[in-house]
Amino acid sequence: MTTLWTRCRDVTATTRRYYLDTFLEACPFTGRVLDVGGQHLRARGTFRSPGLRVNLDPATRPEVCADAAALPVRSGCVDDAICAEVLEHVPDPSRVLAEIHRVLRPGGCLYLTVPFLHRIHPAPEDYARWTADGLRVLLARAGFAACHVAPHGFLASVLADIATQALARASRPVRAVLGRLVALLKVVAIIADRRSAAHPFLATFTTGYGVVAVKL
Repeated sequence: MTTLWTRCRDVTATTRRYYLDTFLEACPFTGRVLDVGGQHLRARGTFRSPGLRVNLDPATRPEVCADAAALPVRSGCVDDAICAEVLEHVPDPSRVLAEIHRVLRPGGCLYLTVPFLHRIHPAPEDYARWTADGLRVLLARAGFAACHVAPHGFLASVLADIATQALARASRPVRAVLGRLVALLKVVAIIADRRSAAHPFLATFTTGYGVVAVKL
């Protein structure tokens, strides 16, 4: 089993990535799974998708090369769907959610992740961020019931991620000197998050969210 220290030791791995992988690896995927925006090449983190990957970029080697807003999939033929770190990159997220809703069977689950306090990262564009309340409204309008909306880390993880992303762009000598310190900072942040959840101020910061939504 990969330890917390092993995950955090990677200079480029943020606490956001740790929470993202932990959330997706715990999802009880069943039947036919569609991974909207999934990548076969250049996939990051430890999670490996069990689904059919759909991506607009052929360089990621998806099984299906298509726009998330126009999925070439029959209505109601998908049991579960993944949409991880995708909505912030599309100009019309409501359209993407409507397409996912269309292809899911009634009662099918959508496992969704989005960043919140995270750097702007065009791929090729970066359009938006949502709070938990905003996600519930967005999903409800698309015909989903948001059964679970969980923050991924709190203030300590946000600060650790800023340090991690700054270090990842530093020179090799600087990374060599500060790498272990930042890795330790990430470990401490993730441990501190366990207490921050109940804090009225610290819990108002988060790196992003993991959502489980059901097609009504």
